[in-house]
Amino acid sequence: PSGYVRVRDTQTGIMEGVRQVKVILKDGWFTEDEVWTNDAGCFRLTSVYSKKNTWMWVKWKNDRCKIRGAANTEWYRTDQIVGAMKDYIGKFKKPPFNNIQINYDWNPVDAVEKNGHKIHMRWAACTVNNAVHEFHDYAAEDGIGAPPNNLNFYLGRNSTEAYALMVKK
Repeated sequence: PSGYVRVRDTQTGIMEGVRQVKVILKDGWFTEDEVWTNDAGCFRLTSVYSKKNTWMWVKWKNDRCKIRGAANTEWYRTDQIVGAMKDYIGKFKKPPFNNIQINYDWNPVDAVEKNGHKIHMRWAACTVNNAVHEFHDYAAEDGIGAPPNNLNFYLGRNSTEAYALMVKK
């Protein structure tokens, strides 16, 4: 794979893959590539990037859910409040782009000091995203039926809560 996106599970302490999130790469004004992580958090670039500068983002949006919210330090970012959360990973200077590691870590010490910080919000988005996918898996195994798709979550700023905005369901 070209890389992976992982999140720390605070119950087990293990880093696990972030399922089905969008990874966006851009190497110019008009060249953009969007790929999704698999259930293990791995993604593969489908285009060859030959330019010197390539920019990368992770976006929490897929066919099952869209996760919105803004950290305390980003309350003015309407794109983070209205659209799905997006995390700018950085600029890569030259190819090849292999073994890109994106880790969203969190620990109990941070919980007190950085509640509502962008590190907290990105970790929470990964955790909510994985919970939605796990719910879909377990519901299918238990014969509950198809859970709703296109759930719309808003992560509360400076809070320990998330809200599911279910207008139609």
